[in-house]
Amino acid sequence: MNITSDDNVQYGISNYCRIIYARRKNGALPAKEFLLSLDIGTRVKFARLLDWLLEQGKITNVQKLKKLQGKSELWEFRVLPYRLFAFQDGNTWVLANGFEKKADKTPQVEINRGVEIRKEYFERKRKIGKLQ
Repeated sequence: MNITSDDNVQYGISNYCRIIYARRKNGALPAKEFLLSLDIGTRVKFARLLDWLLEQGKITNVQKLKKLQGKSELWEFRVLPYRLFAFQDGNTWVLANGFEKKADKTPQVEINRGVEIRKEYFERKRKIGKLQ
C-alpha cells in the first residue's frame, strides 16, 4: 500500500493523472475493499482500465467509463456486471466505491454512497489544507 504525503492511498500516478482510493471517516477504503473482494479475472479487467487511464490520460470508450447523469459528479468504470464509482479532483481520480449491478437501473443507494464518500473526501481535504 502506497500512502502519500497527503495521507491518501495511491493506486498509481503518471504524467496525465493520479488515481487514489477514497478514505472514509472510519479509515475504510471502500473501493479497494471492493476490488479485493472480486475474483482475479475481474480485478485484472478493472486494473487494465485504471492502467489505461494512467497511460493515456483518458478512456474514450463510454462502455467502460461513463459519467453518471444528474448532479452526483460520479463516473462509473464498467466491468460487467460490476461498477466502480470514481470522481475527479483536478487531475486526480478518486476511487469511491463499487458494487455488483443486478438490474438495469443503478441502485440509488450506491449512488448516494458514492456521493457521501465524495463529500467526505472534500471535507477531509479542506481540513488538511487548513492544518497546513
